[in-house]
Amino acid sequence: RDDFVIEAYEILELLCELMHERIRLITNCKECPADLKETVCSLIWAAGNCEISELQEVKKHLIRKFGPEFGKEAEENTNFCVNARLFNKLSYKPASRMLVNGYMIEIAKVYKVAWDLPVELEGELVDDEFQPFSTPSGYSINMAPGSGLTAAYSQASARPSPPPATQAARALSPEEQEEYDQFHKHQAKGTGAVSVPPSSPAIQPVYSPVAGPPPRFDSKGASSF
Repeated sequence: RDDFVIEAYEILELLCELMHERIRLITNCKECPADLKETVCSLIWAAGNCEISELQEVKKHLIRKFGPEFGKEAEENTNFCVNARLFNKLSYKPASRMLVNGYMIEIAKVYKVAWDLPVELEGELVDDEFQPFSTPSGYSINMAPGSGLTAAYSQASARPSPPPATQAARALSPEEQEEYDQFHKHQAKGTGAVSVPPSSPAIQPVYSPVAGPPPRFDSKGASSF
C-alpha cells in the first residue's frame, strides 16, 4: 500500500505542475478546457482519497470555478475522467494475485529464502493496469496547417501496397479478336485513321510498318497518302 501511495503522490506532483503552468488558461475559461479535464478531475478526486490538506483548498476553488455538477462528476469518476493509474493506486481494493506473487519473489530474494512461484501460477497473465503506459506518439494529433505537412502522418502510415502478381495470359474474346483484326487491316492497307488503338491484350501484338510511300504534307500541314 505504501508503494502505491508513493507512486500516486508522484503522479499528483506532475498534475499540479501542469496545473500551475496552465493556470492563466484556466482562469480565462468559463468551462474546463478539454486537454486539462483529466488533470482537473484527478485533483478533485484525489482530494478525498489522500491525506494532502492542500488539495482540499484546490478542490474548493476548482468546483467554484467549474460548478458543482462538474465537481460531482469528478468525485464519482462517472465518465472515467480521472487519471487511470492514479485512480488505481489510491483505490481501496485488494491487491491482485500477480502483484502479491511478485512481492513474495522479491522478499524471498532479499531474505534468501528458498521459495519459488508455484508451477500453476507461472503462466499467469500480467495485469495490464500494472504495466507502464505506452509513450504517446502524437499520431492522433493533426499537424499544424501552417507547416504545410498536414498529410505527413497519413503518408507515413500508409504503406505502399506490393505490386500485384502478374496475371497469366488469357485468350481474347471474339469481340476483342475482331477489334484487333480490324486494326491490323487498317494498318496493312494504310487507309483510314484509327485514333486510339484497342486495349492491350495479355500478349502485346507486333505491328508491322505501313506499306506504301511516305505521307505528303501540303502548305496547311494536312497529310495525305
